[in-house]
This record gives sequence, C-alpha cells and structure tokens, in this order.
Amino acid sequence: MYDRIIGRDRTYMKLQRDTLVGEFRKELNARESLVLRADTSLADAAQSLKDRPEVDLIAVTDEQDVLVGTLTVDVLLGDIIADIVPESYFSDASTLEGLLTSAPLLSVHRTIGEITSDAFAVTDDTTAEGALIELHRNNLRAIPIVDDSNRIIGQLTLIELVLRWMNDSPDYANDE
Repeated sequence: MYDRIIGRDRTYMKLQRDTLVGEFRKELNARESLVLRADTSLADAAQSLKDRPEVDLIAVTDEQDVLVGTLTVDVLLGDIIADIVPESYFSDASTLEGLLTSAPLLSVHRTIGEITSDAFAVTDDTTAEGALIELHRNNLRAIPIVDDSNRIIGQLTLIELVLRWMNDSPDYANDE
C-alpha cells in the first residue's frame, strides 16, 4: 500500500491513491488547526489570526468541541470588510442578481457561527485521493481531520498533500 522513502531531511511515507490519511497524519507538518467555537465574535476570530498568518481555514466547533462547520479566512475577512466599507458591495447591487448576491454580505453578523459553511472534514480512514478530491471539490486549502466523534485531531493542507504527491511522482521528480 505504501513505501517509505528518504526525503532531504527525514523519512516519510510515499503516497499512493489508496493510502489512508491515518497512515501519514503524524508525518504532516505539526501545524495546529485554528479551532474556535461558533459563538466567537468576528473581531475575536480576526484577532486570533493576527499571530497565525499561515491559517487558511478555521474549524468551528460547538460547546462539546464537536466540529459543526468550517470558515475560510477569505469569508471571515470579506464579512468584516463588508461591515467596514459596505459601499464596496453596492456596485454589485445594480442588478437583481447582484443585489441577491450582495445582500447576505451586507447583513450584520456577530459570530462566526452565523457565517460558517458546512462541516467539511476527512477522517483517518479517508484515502489520500479522497482527501484531495474533497479539498478540490469544496475549493478549500485546508481541511480538518476528525475522529469518530467528529472532534478535530489534525489538519491536512492542500499544499502538503500536493507537494508530497509531486515529490513521490516520477512525473515531477526533481533532477539534482
């Protein structure tokens, strides 16, 4: 199912389409997911990003730390910008379609739970190919890894997965 290969600075698992996330999760970069509760204010969420510029996705949980949704940083910042300078969205409101698209952005949101998307996640039993498809299908740069109770145990980033796949593929071999 997989082989181990020697990288420049460490040994890591060679990915195959059917390699399970759980088989290589511990080898992923030790970057923690940004996990916030659904009742976190937009301002507090933005403040949490100040020291975490690498974060692309916020995992949103309930009071029991169960994943209830995901929130991209782009959506969070877009919502805040709409509150600060709503006139930037008025230009889109010149047609009925533009108005319908802009209207939700112009409403005042107080918590991240109000702007959270569905809970996209993978598990240790998801294949590498399945994870790549889930990331691509939902236009995400990162996705939480959850356990059987839907609690977050890690994060998989699109760039980590793609780079590992490229490093392991003869089509993208680095000739040195």
